[in-house]
Amino acid sequence: MTPLEIILGIITLLSLGLSVFLYLQINRREQHRSASWMKRQQSLETELGKLRGSIAEMKSRIAEVDVTARTPTPPSGFANPINLNRRSEAIRMFRRGESPERVAELLGCPRQEARLLLTVYKSITAPKPAEPEPAPMLEPAPPVPQPAARSQAQKAIFPTITQEEVNRAATIV
Repeated sequence: MTPLEIILGIITLLSLGLSVFLYLQINRREQHRSASWMKRQQSLETELGKLRGSIAEMKSRIAEVDVTARTPTPPSGFANPINLNRRSEAIRMFRRGESPERVAELLGCPRQEARLLLTVYKSITAPKPAEPEPAPMLEPAPPVPQPAARSQAQKAIFPTITQEEVNRAATIV
């Protein structure tokens, strides 16, 4: 074997060894990256599961709030609002001469509400003021003096108006 063949064999062996070494390095890095991506994917799936659970919980809360929002409730500040039957009972008591404080005590409602009900009742039952009388009719205008005599041409352009027509026009106005 010649020295050239030996050198070529060594170079071939070195390049083959280098290729195997690089292949193993790349394979090892790929496995490391794959394991890293698997861990990342698992953590993302865990987080996604938590978010889906939170969304389901919020949907149920919204449904509960929607149901409670549809249910009528008395306004805050009024412990026991007066309904129509109790209003009529309060009006009967007012007619008998009971005070708003006594009515509120007996019906179990706030005093301000009983006072307001009494005020409304009084304003409805109060006599209405008399309506004003209509304005009197206007008196007819004084008669318009008539010119003496007109020619036929003047009568065609300006027709003669009688006193009766003037009086009728004045009463219309």
